[in-house]
Amino acid sequence: MSLTVAERRAATAATVLLAALMVMWSVVAPAYRASDEPMHVSTTLRLAESGRYPPPGRALMDPSVLASFRWVNYFGKGGRGPTVERPAALSQPPSMQELSGPDVPRPKTDIDQMTQHPPGYYLLMAGAVKALRLDDASPNGLILGLRLVSSLLLLPIPFLCLLVARQVGLAPRVAAASAFFPAAWMQFVHASATVNNGALLALATSVAIVLLVPVAQGDVGVRRALGVGAAVSVALLTKGFALALLPTIALAYLLATRRSGIRRAALAALVAGLATLPGLWWWVLNVVRYGSLQPKGTRDNAPVVDALPVTQWIHDPRPRHRNPGPGKSLRGKPDGLRCPHHERGGVWPHQCLGPGGGPAWLGSVPQRPRNCPRRTRSSPHDGSRARPRRLRRRG
Repeated sequence: MSLTVAERRAATAATVLLAALMVMWSVVAPAYRASDEPMHVSTTLRLAESGRYPPPGRALMDPSVLASFRWVNYFGKGGRGPTVERPAALSQPPSMQELSGPDVPRPKTDIDQMTQHPPGYYLLMAGAVKALRLDDASPNGLILGLRLVSSLLLLPIPFLCLLVARQVGLAPRVAAASAFFPAAWMQFVHASATVNNGALLALATSVAIVLLVPVAQGDVGVRRALGVGAAVSVALLTKGFALALLPTIALAYLLATRRSGIRRAALAALVAGLATLPGLWWWVLNVVRYGSLQPKGTRDNAPVVDALPVTQWIHDPRPRHRNPGPGKSLRGKPDGLRCPHHERGGVWPHQCLGPGGGPAWLGSVPQRPRNCPRRTRSSPHDGSRARPRRLRRRG
């Protein structure tokens, strides 16, 4: 599909804007505060150093990552201060390779549950660590380098959004405006600018959607089917959310039967299904070895989502999550924007992050829970009990 000059300029401008925002978030976002970022970095360094990818529940945090907590002022999940103070004699932080030594003080080790995911993203980032020699950098240098490499995966997204808009028949101006949608989605930009396997998942899924839209419109070529299978395989080797692409493939080729016929569409669907096998084997092995598509990754290896009986799904189709905590990051509040003092009411995030933190803080203000009453003017701010208002009698 040929694009006009205006559409190409719009896609270029949207890509430049997205790149600038991701660079800003890579620098501004505090180290290790993003969703599971310490474990993502730990899994990357373990693959880069030893090539090991232990089974879920048996992987421990990388020693250099644990030792780097105090050098980046990471206070852990509980918000407590570092257990070991910095040595006064060292003015510059050591490299990650030096922090992996056995005599370096570090917090107590913990389970690295990221091995519950496929190793696709971590193999890519481990290759970047080796190629750029990021293990010789300081903790902040390593994190910034991995964040920038992860951000590069998202640069084609504006162009892919424009292609999908043109494929579904939107007007050229609307298609050009759709290229700016990724930059306007703050949580997407923030999460993609940190070390997170969702970046590769977003890229592979976007490529798969761009290839599947013409399939639904009747294009059942073999090369397109191979491209769909390859893109879905990359997504399946990244994260479990990519399993939703399998019924999407079936639906696209089912719609293609209206224009291409059942025989041609079925043959192309078979080719696309076979091309997804390189990414599907991970999930088949999970079912064989652990009895679930995705173990939790902790010591008990419980499944992330329990499968309910069919009768219970009819009455209450909501899945039962054993660990609903990470789901909070799906809201519009970027992770890690609060500084440690914010929990005690001392300093607001825009004061910690500097000039760039003001606009970011506006999207991170926590919403009032539904069961929490609104604070009235008569309600004191010191936590004491407010006096109830007297009702005036009419008449």
